[in-house]
Amino acid sequence: VIEKPEQETYKFIDINEFSWAGESIDGLLKKGILSESEDHKFNPSDNISRAEFIKMLVMSLNLYDKSLQSAFVDVEKSSWYYSYVASAEKAGIVLGDESKCFHAENNITRQDMCAIIHRALEQKKYNGFSEGKSEAFADDAEISDYAKDAVYALKLMGITEGVGENKFAPKNNVTRAMAAKVIY
Repeated sequence: VIEKPEQETYKFIDINEFSWAGESIDGLLKKGILSESEDHKFNPSDNISRAEFIKMLVMSLNLYDKSLQSAFVDVEKSSWYYSYVASAEKAGIVLGDESKCFHAENNITRQDMCAIIHRALEQKKYNGFSEGKSEAFADDAEISDYAKDAVYALKLMGITEGVGENKFAPKNNVTRAMAAKVIY
């Protein structure tokens, strides 16, 4: 009997400096939420677009339905992210802006990430929302009104945290490593 050599497990080669997110990245990769790349790179410090974030979230929540239609005027049917955005839209976790645009190619901000995840948890009837108040971030005034409740709810739940010096940096972009950590 000839034994087959064990197949080598796929690993990203550029996440060693991101030990705080390594387990999350590996976990999402194993679940098929993250895709392998030819160069074995995840690019953890790169900003993540709104479309990329929504794909990860929709896949992790098992909301993907490629038959759905999107009402966003800036989401073309031919775009790779069309069905993911339509799935998130149908689930009520993305709302777009007043001009009915989603801005899929834009980087996602920390406050938008929180607002979207908060909506997703509400839609999934997640019962882990913490009651009570959290200490305000030093930059609380910079957090947009639409995201404030979400930011603090996710902070209380331990899903998100500040960036140091008791600041949240709501308008800063989310990196690929941050997104993986929060979604995982």
